[in-house]
Amino acid sequence: MSVLWPHLPYQPGETPASFMGRLAVRHGIDDPKLLGQMLGIDFRAVARGQPRHLEALARVADVDASGLLQNAVRFDRQRGGTYRREKLAASALHRGYRRVCLRCLIEDTEASELPASWAAYGRTLWMLAAIRTCPVHRLPLVEVGLPAERSIVHEFTRCVAPALRDLEHLALSHDPRPLSDLETYLIRRLDGSSGQAPWLDSLDWHVAAKLCEIVGLVSLDGRRAKIRGCPESHWQAAGHAGFAIVSVGPDGLHAFMDDLYRTYRPHTSALAHGRKLFGTFYEWLTSAGRQSDFEPVRILVRRSIARIMPLGAGDKILGSTIEVRKLHSIRTLSIATGRDPRRLRKILFAVRLAAAEQHDDWDHHIVFDAATAERVVAKYSDALTLPNIATLLGCSLVQAKRLAAAGFLRPIPLFADAPGLAPVYARAGIVAFLDALLHHAVPVDTVLDHMCPLTDAARRANCAVKTIIQLVIRGELPTIHLDRRKAGYAALLVAPREIAAALAQPDDVDLLKLRQVEKILRVNGKVISRLVRAQVMPAWSGVRSSTRRRITLVPRRDLDAFRARYISASELARANATSCRGVVWYLKELGIEPEIGRAQCGVSFYLRDTVLEPSVQDRLAGALRDRPRSRFGRANTPEPDPATTQRQHKLEIGSGSARRSERSRAVHRVPANRKLSQPSTSRDLIHTVDQPDPDLALLKAQNQPRAEGADRNRDQSTKRPQREIGRT
Repeated sequence: MSVLWPHLPYQPGETPASFMGRLAVRHGIDDPKLLGQMLGIDFRAVARGQPRHLEALARVADVDASGLLQNAVRFDRQRGGTYRREKLAASALHRGYRRVCLRCLIEDTEASELPASWAAYGRTLWMLAAIRTCPVHRLPLVEVGLPAERSIVHEFTRCVAPALRDLEHLALSHDPRPLSDLETYLIRRLDGSSGQAPWLDSLDWHVAAKLCEIVGLVSLDGRRAKIRGCPESHWQAAGHAGFAIVSVGPDGLHAFMDDLYRTYRPHTSALAHGRKLFGTFYEWLTSAGRQSDFEPVRILVRRSIARIMPLGAGDKILGSTIEVRKLHSIRTLSIATGRDPRRLRKILFAVRLAAAEQHDDWDHHIVFDAATAERVVAKYSDALTLPNIATLLGCSLVQAKRLAAAGFLRPIPLFADAPGLAPVYARAGIVAFLDALLHHAVPVDTVLDHMCPLTDAARRANCAVKTIIQLVIRGELPTIHLDRRKAGYAALLVAPREIAAALAQPDDVDLLKLRQVEKILRVNGKVISRLVRAQVMPAWSGVRSSTRRRITLVPRRDLDAFRARYISASELARANATSCRGVVWYLKELGIEPEIGRAQCGVSFYLRDTVLEPSVQDRLAGALRDRPRSRFGRANTPEPDPATTQRQHKLEIGSGSARRSERSRAVHRVPANRKLSQPSTSRDLIHTVDQPDPDLALLKAQNQPRAEGADRNRDQSTKRPQREIGRT
C-alpha cells in the first residue's frame, strides 16, 4: 500500500478517528469514510480500535502504529471496551456534543501553520464521561459544535468545525477549577499507577467512577437525588464527595448505607423496602443489575444492608432472597413474639444485647443478633409480674408485694438488678412457694370458729404475716386447714392461739435484753441491733405475753460464745490505751483484717484467738511504744467506775446548794466607796443585784419545765448585766 502525501503528523493522545478525519481534510475529502473506502480501511473499525485497521492506517500515513494502538478505545462483543488495559462500558463514554478543552484547541491552532480545521484534534481523554476537567489547563470540558448524529458520531473535525472560529471568546467565558480527587485518581489509574484506593483498584475503571459519582450525588442531594438533568459541574462535585466516602473501602460504603438507613425517619420505615430507604442509590444498583461488572458492588451492598436491617427469611434485597434471619430489631422481635416493645427494649438493654449508644434510637433502628434475642425472650417467656402472681396465688396485689418484700418471692436476677425494669418472677418459683405453703394444710369443708385467715391471725396474734408463713412452711403449727371453697393463699386457715404459743418466750430464764448486752460488750446499741439483724449474734424475737409488745432477747450462752469468738476494736483499744483507729490501722499492716467489718455493724470485730496471740500483742505494744501517739489519735482511757462517778456528782450538788444558801442571806448594802449624786436619807436604799449563780441556773433548768411565750422572755431577762435599782 502506497503512502499518502503530503504527510500529517500524529499528535500525542489523539484518537485514531480524529487523526483519520484530519488526514481526509488535509487531502481535500470532507468525509473520512470516503477516504477509507479509497484506501481499503474501514473508518468505523478504526473508531472501534481494531488493530488490523489501525496498523493499516499507520502504514498509509507513515506514522508509528504504537501511538494509535495506545490511544484507541477498543470494543468487542464479548469483553466490551478497553482503554490502556482498563475495562470500559459503553456508558463510560460521553454521548452527545463533543466535549473539548477550549484552551487546548487554541494552542493547537497557534502551534501549527496549518488551518485550524487541520490542526485541532480530539483527545481520547475527552471521550471519557468521568473526566470533566482538562488536566493541563484546569478548565472544564465544554460541549461545542454540532450534535453527534449517528452518521458523524466519530468525525471530530466535522463536529467542532463551527466552533473553531470563536474559540477565544468561548474560552474567556469559563473559569478554571481544580481537578477533583476522583478525576485525579482515574487519570493516574489510566497512566498505570495504583494503590491510592485498594478496594477501588479491584473494581473496573468505569464501575469505580460511576460508583463514586452516584454515592457523592446522594450524599449531596439526599436519597432522592435526580440523576437526569444534573449539570456537569455538579457531577464533578459529586465525584469529589463520593471518592472521599468510597476510597476508604467497604467500611466507608457501609457507613454511607447505615447513614441512609438511620436518617429515614417516617414511622413506616420499619416496614419500608430498599427503594424507599436507600432511594436513588438502590435504584441505580437495580438498573445496573444486568451488568456483571457491578456485581462486586451489589454483593457488598447486600452485606451492608444485611448488617443494618432486620431482614427475615423470604425478604428480597437487590434481587437476592434472604434464607435465614440474622438480625432482629425491637419492632420485628415484638411482632414475632407478641411482647410489648417497651419491655423488650428494657430487657435487651439490661442484658446488653443492644448497644448502649443506641438507647435513644427508634425501635426499628436498634438491631441485634436474632438467635440470641430469641433465646433471651424464651428464657423469660413464662415470667410473671406481681399482678399475675396475685391472680395465681389468689391474694391481693398488696399481699403479693408484701410476700416479695419479705423474700418469699425472689425476682429473676436480671430484673432485680436492672434500673427502671419492673421485676418479674419465674413461674416455677411461684408454684414451688405455693406448694410449700399448702404442704401441711388439711382440706376442710367447714371453718371452725377459732380458725381464721393469715391476715386476721396476724392481727390477733400481734405478729407479722411473714412470721406466720414461716411457721406454716416449717410445719410448726399443730393445726393448719385449707378451705375447700377458696383457692390458694386466701384458703389457708390457722389458729391465733397456736401462733402465740409458738412465738412465746422460751423457758430459758437466762435471757438478756439488748440494753444489758450493750453494757456487757460496751458498744453502741445500734451495733447490737445490726449484729442481731445480720444473724451474727443469735437472738429470740417475739411478743411479750404481759404487754403484747415485741421484744428481742439474747441468751447468755450465745453471748458468751460470741465473746469467746470475737473481740471488738474498742476493747483492744482500751486494753492498749489507744484509739480504735490506731488498732485497726496497725492490725491491717500486720495483715489481719476484721472478721466483721465496720461497714456491716458499725464496729470492727476480730477473731479473739488471732489478735490475742502473744506475737501479735508484742508487735502491737512495740508499735504503740515506738510510734508517736498522734499517729493513732487520742488515747482511749478506761472509763471511771460508775459508783465513784455517782458519789462525786452528789458531792458537787451538795457544795452548790451550800453556796446558794450563803448567797441568799446576803444583805443589800451600799458600798463604802460609793458616791451618791444626792444626799442620802434614811429612806434612800441602794439595791445591788448579784450575778446569778451558774450552779443555781443549771439546777433550775433541770428541775423546771421548758416555758413558752412569756416565760421564755422572762428567762432571757435574767441574763442581762448587773444594774443598780434606786428608790427614794
